[in-house]
Amino acid sequence: MTTALRRILGLVIAAYGGYAAFLLVEVLDFLALLRAPPRGMHATYDIVDVAFFMVEFIVCGLLALVFLTLRLAGRPGWPLAAACAALTLGRACLGWYLYLHIGSAEQITPFIYKDANAFSGMARMIFVPGQVVLGVVATVIGARRPRSAGDQRL
Repeated sequence: MTTALRRILGLVIAAYGGYAAFLLVEVLDFLALLRAPPRGMHATYDIVDVAFFMVEFIVCGLLALVFLTLRLAGRPGWPLAAACAALTLGRACLGWYLYLHIGSAEQITPFIYKDANAFSGMARMIFVPGQVVLGVVATVIGARRPRSAGDQRL
């Protein structure tokens, strides 16, 4: 595995792990507000809405672990590129559905997901496209042949 590929996979792992940590904080915050709202306030969401955050938290955590496993396996070439491409495509589709899809009135993505708070929007604007872009870069680098035998470090 090339040094460049190891570095980019490290960035991919950081992007998924960082976003999973952010989602964990949001899930805990939403659950705390559901359980004990401040005096005079009430939640505009329920546990079903928070379940969407929990599912994405689990997905991002698992993707971070999968990319970590791919990095530690050290196998270059098409299998790594295909795995990166498949995972990135799945994440892009999930991101499109959760954040960009504007469907009919029966859409199952809750409104809270699209506008939780000001920091949530900024974090999603950075992490979600970053995950996809870094995944595409990892796919391209993984598909290339190494330039020299000295660059084949594990």
